[in-house]
Amino acid sequence: GYVASWLTDEPVRQTETTERTEKKTKSENTTASSNGDLGGYTIVLDPGHGGHDPGAIGLGGIYEKDLVTSTSNTVAHHLRQAGANVIETRTGDYFIPLEQRAQISNSHGADAFISLHYDAYPVLSMQGMAAFYYGDSGYQLASSLQQSLGASTSLHNRGVLFGDYRVLRQTSAPAALLELG
Repeated sequence: GYVASWLTDEPVRQTETTERTEKKTKSENTTASSNGDLGGYTIVLDPGHGGHDPGAIGLGGIYEKDLVTSTSNTVAHHLRQAGANVIETRTGDYFIPLEQRAQISNSHGADAFISLHYDAYPVLSMQGMAAFYYGDSGYQLASSLQQSLGASTSLHNRGVLFGDYRVLRQTSAPAALLELG
C-alpha cells in the first residue's frame, strides 16, 4: 500500500495538530495499531465496482471487481499496521452507488479517499498505472501516490491526470482514483 508522504511528513499548523490529536484519541479504539506513522488518520479505501458491475474483464475472464477487493484488503491491512483508521466502502461482492461511496468518506471525516481500480486495455499506450484527481488537494494526494507507485513497479506510468469522476467530486477529503495496471 502507498500513502501520500504529505499525510505523514508535512509540518502542520497548531489547529491541525489539535484536531489530529483529538481525532487520534477517538480513532485509537478502532485501529489495529495506533502507534504507527498514520495514527489518528482516517483513510477510506474504495474498491471500485462490485455486484452487478464487474468493471473491466481481463485475461481469463477475471473481473476487476474481484481484483480490487483483494487489493483493498491487503492495502487496508498495511495501513492499519501503520496506525491508520481504515474504512472500506465495501468488503465483498456487492454494488454500492457512487454517491454512497462519497457519503461514506464524508460521514467518517476522512483524511484521504482512495478509489482502487484496474484497467484492461488492449492498446499499449493505455496500459499501466495512472492516478486521477479532481481538486487541488486531490492532486497532491494523487501525485504522491503515483510517485510512490512509479518508484516501486516497472509498469508503464501514465502519470497524474485530471478526472471528473463523481467519487472524486463529491468527496470532501483529498481524493484520488488509482488505475493500478
